[in-house]
Amino acid sequence: METWTGWTALSVYLAGGVVGFGLRSWLHYRATGDNGHRYTPSALGTLPWWSQLLAGAGLVLGALAPVLAVLGLVSPAEELDIAPVFGTGLAVAVVGFAGVFAAQQAMGRSWRIGVDTGERTTLVTSGVFGLIRNPIYTALLTALTGMVGMVPSWLQLLALLFVFVGVELQVRSVEEPYLARMHGTAYLEYTAAVGRFLPGVGRAAIAGPARGARNGACDERVPHAPSGQKPKSGAFSWALRRAQLLRGVRNKEILRLLVVHGSHVADQREYDV
Repeated sequence: METWTGWTALSVYLAGGVVGFGLRSWLHYRATGDNGHRYTPSALGTLPWWSQLLAGAGLVLGALAPVLAVLGLVSPAEELDIAPVFGTGLAVAVVGFAGVFAAQQAMGRSWRIGVDTGERTTLVTSGVFGLIRNPIYTALLTALTGMVGMVPSWLQLLALLFVFVGVELQVRSVEEPYLARMHGTAYLEYTAAVGRFLPGVGRAAIAGPARGARNGACDERVPHAPSGQKPKSGAFSWALRRAQLLRGVRNKEILRLLVVHGSHVADQREYDV
């Protein structure tokens, strides 16, 4: 790997971090008096603990990989260490980091790094959040994929994999249960309509006609529009909710939290888990 390509990759990575964490935090503080950072310690070995460990390790490795490649301590794959791959990776990384910042801005005052389980913020479902539920993470993973093109080494790929797994654990074990508890039906309807990381992919399937609970499982009836009335229009119409036929919501933790805190979906009927 040529020296300039390694330092270029590191510069892009650090610039993305400065904008996505430093600049965004400063803008949020200027607008709200709060930097938006939240940190809740997690018990050793739990899923939230693993999510923090893996994501943090991945971000650190993402910065180390280009430095070690320049120093010759980690060798890039020769077949991929060519100008076209580097140029493509550079473009993807820049677009990804720009997307991170744009998605953060779209959250407005609801933007946070981390979760305060006792804090309720506005549920953002418009703009890019109307296409995917986690556009910040999608953009971040896109940027890190671009970094693999710029520095095609096993260490850079490992950084991407660590962050990917950490993000998955963070979303599924921390953020989704928290949002379900805070926003109840509104959030469940949002998850049924909008994909998790990609448009249409990872939507929660609302369960089908109730036939009674057996072996600890229960069902949910899909609501029908009242007789003689047309379905309501809008993103979360009756037609949409009826279309989410019943494979069951996969995230049982969300359902548990909904039951514990008294939030029910579809006329207070339960989900099939």
